[in-house]
Amino acid sequence: MTYEKYWYILGKLFREIKYNYIIMEQFLQYLKDSQLAKSTITNHKRELNNFLELGGDLHASEKVIMAIIKKNYYEGSSQKTIITSVSKYRTYSELPNTAIRQMLKKSQEVATKEQQEKTTEIMNHMPPLSEFRALMGVYHHQKMWKQYVAMYLLININTRNQDLVLNITSDPNEVDDEQNWLYVRKHSAVYFRNNYKTVSDYGKKRNIINSKKFADACRNISNLLIDDGNIDRQVKRITGGVNQSTLFKIVVANKNCKEEIDDIKSKAVTKLSMNRGTSVATIEKNYVCN
Repeated sequence: MTYEKYWYILGKLFREIKYNYIIMEQFLQYLKDSQLAKSTITNHKRELNNFLELGGDLHASEKVIMAIIKKNYYEGSSQKTIITSVSKYRTYSELPNTAIRQMLKKSQEVATKEQQEKTTEIMNHMPPLSEFRALMGVYHHQKMWKQYVAMYLLININTRNQDLVLNITSDPNEVDDEQNWLYVRKHSAVYFRNNYKTVSDYGKKRNIINSKKFADACRNISNLLIDDGNIDRQVKRITGGVNQSTLFKIVVANKNCKEEIDDIKSKAVTKLSMNRGTSVATIEKNYVCN
């Protein structure tokens, strides 16, 4: 290799790296502007970086991209995750995306079947909701206020992990539009969710919790969970090893949703959907209701 060719190749490589970095940063900013959850943006970034490390080119033809995905990712949830990120990037970049979207639809169908089978297996070995309510009662009896408040929100408001990162106050002037808050009143509390996974789809949420027992517990603490990079671990310590997603499945099963799920207007399912910030269709697809 001649000296000139060496520097030509090196320069070309540098330009490609610089180009990919700039484009990726612009894409991530687009995701932020779309008000996607921080964890969702992190997942998209990780998936696209992994794809690039496999030698993939996000600007290649759909045929080439699909071939790389089929070779390196298992059909189902693994393919669904990477295709979702690639498809979102190509939509942003106004690149051909029809075939990739069709591939995504197929992977979603396979992933849904996998999830339903997995959920059924999990539910066959899970304790009933009554045991979690009993644990919540133990926390209250032992004055373990943070654990009690977290369990109450997980069970009754159907929260995710990020929703539990919040401040608690009895001064309404302290409540802002950026963080999550519990505003404690004399006989009740108002739960403001400004930062949760699907806020860009469902908007900011406000729940009135008419429970003096809950409000009194809140008065003993100034915040709930801390975002230390592993909120899931904190939640599992509180629930006895069960993550928020599995606990929601248990709540759904307890509502006897199987008969109600066909009726979109069902009050029980609609309440779960509104509380969680997810669609009835998603509950039907991803959560087994016995």
